[in-house]
Amino acid sequence: AWFNDRAQVHVKFYSLCFAALSPLLGSNILSVEPVNLVCYLAILVLTYLIARRFTDHRSALVSAAVVALWPSLLLHTTQVLRDPLFIAAFLTLVLVLVKLIADDYEWRKGLLAGLTGAFAALLLLMSRTDFWTVVRAMVLLSFVLFIVQALIKKKLPAGNLVGIVLLLVMTNFVLPLPRVVENQIGVSVGTQVRDAGSPYWARVDARRRKFVIEGDNRSGSLIDRDVTFANYSDLVKHVPRALAVGFFAPFPNMWFSAGYNVGRAGRLLAGLETAVTYAMFLLAAIFVWRHRRRVDIWVIVLTMLAGLTALGLVVINVGTLYRMRYSFWILLVILAIPVFTGFRNNTAKVS
Repeated sequence: AWFNDRAQVHVKFYSLCFAALSPLLGSNILSVEPVNLVCYLAILVLTYLIARRFTDHRSALVSAAVVALWPSLLLHTTQVLRDPLFIAAFLTLVLVLVKLIADDYEWRKGLLAGLTGAFAALLLLMSRTDFWTVVRAMVLLSFVLFIVQALIKKKLPAGNLVGIVLLLVMTNFVLPLPRVVENQIGVSVGTQVRDAGSPYWARVDARRRKFVIEGDNRSGSLIDRDVTFANYSDLVKHVPRALAVGFFAPFPNMWFSAGYNVGRAGRLLAGLETAVTYAMFLLAAIFVWRHRRRVDIWVIVLTMLAGLTALGLVVINVGTLYRMRYSFWILLVILAIPVFTGFRNNTAKVS
């Protein structure tokens, strides 16, 4: 009954932990915190491992520390939400893609990397079906970058090719099939697959309208709620605005007003974090420019661009956008911190 139940995957993990610990700790949130703790530690380890690919040990540790102590993320990882599991799975997939592009694997290790990435993708699908388009875009872009890297090196590692092709096949042909995952996450997957034949602009517009319906009278932070898409032209014209929303919302004019659910204190905290994030975008841009010839770094950059643009197109509730952006925000931290630590080191030497 537990296996066949159509509850979301994070609920199933929580239920196991609750069943084991509630007799000892009672029917409260402490009984499910071990799941959050495991996911939280996994997020920190994965942040360090990804950062270590691009920088030194010290900067990677600082990146993990920033993620660990970021106030709103720390608070969210203590709640009964899908976000901790989702972020851990997302970072796992990013690490696999970066390694498949940059490292040289023999076929067994490449196969293992591909299977690990496929499992992470499955967890993402089971956590948020609407995110699947971004996952497929990540894998497809990584495959293109893998070909570019092979042309530059004039070398095509067999293991890496096995891993990346396996991921392509799994994310485009196997995992999206309703019979593979529908029994685990319900009819929403079947609906999404059946709707796959409809135009992309129509699917985006339908998801925007869903956020409007859910947010009316329950949220005071809807952005561009009246925007609709009637064709591809409307969608393309809105992309620059979607980029701005995905990267920079909540905007400064929202920082000091009282939120519908979080009040003024929550908005001020979000405003402070967003101001720091703006500075991180500048530092990350410097880092990417300095290392622009590294192909693997473009996995991070293109993933952020694709993901944040998709969020800006679909998600109009700033609170939801804020939570769903954490995965990409962690990638931003990984790119920004090396420039910050380098600046601090240079300042210390001058002093």
